[in-house]
Amino acid sequence: NLAFESLTTTPDRRYLFTATENALAQDGPPSEAGISSPSRLLRYDLEARRWDRQWLYPVEPPRFRPQPGAVRAAGLVDLEAIDAGHLLALERSFERGHGYDIRIFAVETAGAEDISSRLAMTDGPPPRPVRKRLLL
Repeated sequence: NLAFESLTTTPDRRYLFTATENALAQDGPPSEAGISSPSRLLRYDLEARRWDRQWLYPVEPPRFRPQPGAVRAAGLVDLEAIDAGHLLALERSFERGHGYDIRIFAVETAGAEDISSRLAMTDGPPPRPVRKRLLL
């Protein structure tokens, strides 16, 4: 849980994408009430056989107001690659007593900072994340 959950390839089979469901331990907290989680979106070049990019993908916080002691979770659970720089992202959140909330975002990597060389997103200034637009 909270590690790699999604996997997709571009229609031309050139790139493979995956992402962490939530932040890695060194990158920040998991998504919770009012707090976004800095997930890592990774791209693998299938022709060159190497990871070529990594970006910050901010996972939205759960939409429900937390009840004391309630079980809740949110995360990036699936991706669909449109091309080398555009994806659809499926995020879900859950809280006992409210159920599931599902959101689909259009994602664009252009202009986002490549964080491949960062061991932790907390080292230095916050990186420029991918752009997200809520579709559904």
